[in-house]
Amino acid sequence: MDLEEAVRLWEPEPGWLNSASYGIPPGTAFEALQDALAEWRHGVTGWDEWDRSTNRAREAFARLVGVAGEDVAVGASAAQLLAPVAASLPAGSRVVVPDIEQTSNLFPWLVNDLDVVTVPPAEVAGAIDGRTDAVAFSLVQSATGEVAAIDEVVAAAREHGALLVADATQAVGGCRSTRPGSLCWRCRPTSG
Repeated sequence: MDLEEAVRLWEPEPGWLNSASYGIPPGTAFEALQDALAEWRHGVTGWDEWDRSTNRAREAFARLVGVAGEDVAVGASAAQLLAPVAASLPAGSRVVVPDIEQTSNLFPWLVNDLDVVTVPPAEVAGAIDGRTDAVAFSLVQSATGEVAAIDEVVAAAREHGALLVADATQAVGGCRSTRPGSLCWRCRPTSG
């Protein structure tokens, strides 16, 4: 499929620039959703076929980011997937997060009894020290487009044994460097 054919998969009227918060689906995804809804409505299939479809999507995403399929979690939102991770940290654990981080990668940490330290994105690596239990950051900030100092953040987290949560929502498909555990909303109606 060439670029012109790919662009025709979307039919925005009159145009669409807000894909970070409300991504419109390509025609093929919309048609697949209509088929699934019709099957559900008429009882033509069961959850087992939808589960196989989810697994195919998981494997395709894994290939896109260069990880094993079993390392990809599937959920309705990043916050939903991060909530149990944040809740598993002991009370008072220190979590370093950029001060403009997307809410789905910030709120799960804030609603728990954790010491959440926010710093400008460019200062995340420098804020990681021996007291840091976790680091949660976006590879690319949705608010500004700023690309994180990925290698420096990863190195600092490893040096201090901190859990690393890297949200690749804005980066997958656009950045050459992504890490396992990344999250993606491409062509979904919500932003992860």
